[in-house]
Amino acid sequence: WGGENLDQSLRIWRCGGEIVSAGDSYVAHMWRDQKHRAKYHVAPGDAVLNRARAMKAHTGPWFEKTLTFPSFQRFRQGKGGQPLETHSIDDGIR
Repeated sequence: WGGENLDQSLRIWRCGGEIVSAGDSYVAHMWRDQKHRAKYHVAPGDAVLNRARAMKAHTGPWFEKTLTFPSFQRFRQGKGGQPLETHSIDDGIR
């Protein structure tokens, strides 16, 4: 949960594509009431973790720059940060 917007946009950009927006489009969200409750649980911090994974997978050696942003500080190694396990997707994008 979280990060799919980063993953999709980075994947498109790295493959030479572009993202355009339609001027008359809009995004709607279904508000969560008792009838439309989510059937899953998202733990605190999971969205940030998934955004960090997407960034690490796509940016490779430039991921260190990502770690300078406050929301990603907890993933800095050598400062007691939690390890971030992911695989580079460089081999999968052609």
